[in-house]
Amino acid sequence: MRKENTCCPLVSIVVITYNSMPYIIETLNSIKAQTYKNIELIVSDDCSPTDNTVESVKEWIKQNKERFVKAELITTPCNTGISSNCNRGCRIAEGEWLKVLGGDDILKPTYVEEIVNYCYKTGCDIACCDIELFGEGASAMVDFWNVSIDKLRILQDASSQNKALLQGNFIPAASLIYKRIIWNQIGGYDEECKLLEDYPFNINVTSLGYHIGFLDKKLVMYRENSKSVRCNPDYLYTIRDFAEKYIYKVNSDAFDGTTVTTIILAHNNKDTIARTIESALWQIGNFKHNIVVIDNVSSDNIQMIIEEMMSQYPDRIVFVKDSFEEYLTNIDSQYISILYGNEAYEDNQDLYRRVISIHVNILAFPYKLIPENSDDTYQKNIRTYRFYTNTRKTHSIINELQTQLKNASECLLRKDREMESQNDHIQGLLRHNQELEARVKELEARVIYYLKRNKFYRKLFLVTCVLLSICISLLVYVYLL
Repeated sequence: MRKENTCCPLVSIVVITYNSMPYIIETLNSIKAQTYKNIELIVSDDCSPTDNTVESVKEWIKQNKERFVKAELITTPCNTGISSNCNRGCRIAEGEWLKVLGGDDILKPTYVEEIVNYCYKTGCDIACCDIELFGEGASAMVDFWNVSIDKLRILQDASSQNKALLQGNFIPAASLIYKRIIWNQIGGYDEECKLLEDYPFNINVTSLGYHIGFLDKKLVMYRENSKSVRCNPDYLYTIRDFAEKYIYKVNSDAFDGTTVTTIILAHNNKDTIARTIESALWQIGNFKHNIVVIDNVSSDNIQMIIEEMMSQYPDRIVFVKDSFEEYLTNIDSQYISILYGNEAYEDNQDLYRRVISIHVNILAFPYKLIPENSDDTYQKNIRTYRFYTNTRKTHSIINELQTQLKNASECLLRKDREMESQNDHIQGLLRHNQELEARVKELEARVIYYLKRNKFYRKLFLVTCVLLSICISLLVYVYLL
């Protein structure tokens, strides 16, 4: 049964699930609560092996199917990946409009109504809206999505959007809706990119001249959590293959002027060096990314691993048998990121998120090492962090500061020596002053002694004078008699 009219065309919402039991009911309830009534619901499960997602969805559809034009669950006997899962759902959908939604995301009640009305008012065949982040990993993604939404506000034509998409994905897949004719025209989602459905789709859509409209309202809640597909080790391989197919070989001139160099310091990290280099290979962002491996001391086995990876990616990796300090002075990139041979980037846009959010000359944050002797790092889901990123400007500033520090140290040393000499002179003056004080005290004592002695003589002289006067008086008196 199919219901369509010009006012309320049929909208098919395809929910893709894989071990989505903790969140799927909440997602389905958000679809049920839509103010827009003409909705077809299709849940496509990609062989969830460890929970009862399928059973829960079956029971929910049984209880709520009357709400929808049609409500259906489709399954597959084996896991095929996200892109294939999306195509299975879209293939059987009958709506004029298609909306693919993750099994852990939530639509706000007016999403379908408002975005369909927006598309008809603006003439868009494909559109998205702003999203509200929630979940345990939401805070780490805020800066990234703020920049992405700003791009959607600015880019007003398909060509500029396509060029920007070649530099980094900024379309929130959770809020995207489009006409079925678009899906038919591009042949659906690229199943060669097994775990990356939206990014190739957006590039293909805009390359055909479709401008992605933007409704500036937060009508979808996008969940970030540790079970996200980005935490799947195979996701990183998908990113690398996607980048090679869609970006680096075909559109190498699409990047802007920002340049970033990743310097990898390899030092006998036989079990981890390949992981370190690969983590740099799958970085995607709005910059020109150079990868330089520096090693002049490791064993031949390590250098063989590096040279083998260079042969696979000759245009992206440079191997330099030189010292780090000597090579660093010749780099002209605006940003420099340094990895040791047992460190790695966390995910495919780690560099991009840091570069667009950096407001300081040096950005440092916690890191952990890849464990040595790890036979299968990816299957163990080891996640690592960059040690630091710094700008080329910082390097010159550091050199200047080091020169200034050296000059200041030499100046302080000279002043210390001058002060030591002055101290010696002062000590001599103090000793001389002490001697003078001793002499002064001695003179004071002598003066006091002489004063006391002179006082006695004055008294004796006075008495003598008095006695002499008496004697003279007596002699005169006797003479007169």
